[in-house]
Amino acid sequence: MTFGPARAVRSRRTWLVLIVTIVVATLGFYAYQFAVVGSAYVAHMLCSGVFVSGRTVHFLRDPSCALASHAAREPGHTMNSWPASCARSTSSAETTAMLFMVIEHFKGGDPIPVYRRFRDHGRMAPDDVRYVNSWVTPDLTTCYQVMESPDRARLDQWLQRWQDIVDFDVVPVVTSPEAQAIVASRL
Repeated sequence: MTFGPARAVRSRRTWLVLIVTIVVATLGFYAYQFAVVGSAYVAHMLCSGVFVSGRTVHFLRDPSCALASHAAREPGHTMNSWPASCARSTSSAETTAMLFMVIEHFKGGDPIPVYRRFRDHGRMAPDDVRYVNSWVTPDLTTCYQVMESPDRARLDQWLQRWQDIVDFDVVPVVTSPEAQAIVASRL
């Protein structure tokens, strides 16, 4: 049995190998998704359950949620009309929230007004609308942002505060585990 500095070096080396293995596996998974799907944005959507929410949730307890998800994309449809069983639990309290992929197109392709306002005023979201994560295109003209909100109306309050400098596309999304729950009965 080895003690002292030799054991410490071996232990550090073991941790380093473990960390490198996890990083390589994660990057490999993303590369595979990108190659198969052909889009980093869609690859992110497929992986969102693991890398965005950071927790297991039971969003789709009701098969009608899959139909509601498609109907919610229709003009005039709000998330307020979703079945209550489709809500995402956000804490031990009885609050519910939905995930939205918010695609921000900076007006005129100019990121400066957006970043200036964010620097000066913050995100300006209502208290119950929570930022999850975001990705910006390399040319700094578009941001893909995941937000959690109790409903579309609350999210719209946040969007209105930015609409003078950003054009928005909003897509209700579910995590990969939630999508699996939708199709599980059809497999």
